[in-house]
Amino acid sequence: MTSVYGANSYSARRVLWNDLNNLQRPWCVLGEFNAIVYASKARGDSLPNNLSCDEFHDWINSNEFLAIPSFSASYTWSNRRLGNQRIERKVIEFFCNFSCLDTWYNCRYKVLVCNCSDHHPLLIEFASSLIFKKSYTFKFFKMWLRHHTCRQVIQQS
Repeated sequence: MTSVYGANSYSARRVLWNDLNNLQRPWCVLGEFNAIVYASKARGDSLPNNLSCDEFHDWINSNEFLAIPSFSASYTWSNRRLGNQRIERKVIEFFCNFSCLDTWYNCRYKVLVCNCSDHHPLLIEFASSLIFKKSYTFKFFKMWLRHHTCRQVIQQS
């Protein structure tokens, strides 16, 4: 597991994306990336930089990560202002690759109440497939369509 604190500058985050590329083992990475993938993960008048979003999205896809869902708050950071001045973002994310999910497929996190900071603490839960064997229905993620081998995998199935 890797814990991340991304720089506020998207150009500085490029170094992080390069350092954290293509680890070929079961891998989870979580933390405050200070980046968002989609504008829907932001609320307020200030929209995120498109280049920053695209680079974060490319890094997620190149490492074949799946976003682990949180079972609580949608936004994990705010500027703590009121009314029209308020900006909120989901800058804390939790990703796992398929190798990790083979063993720890029932993992999730909860964003806890924020009392004294502009950042929320997290509670992470892992359950091994050996402990909580549970059947799941097949889920298809749109991002798979962008993978260069998607069509080939479907045809071979």
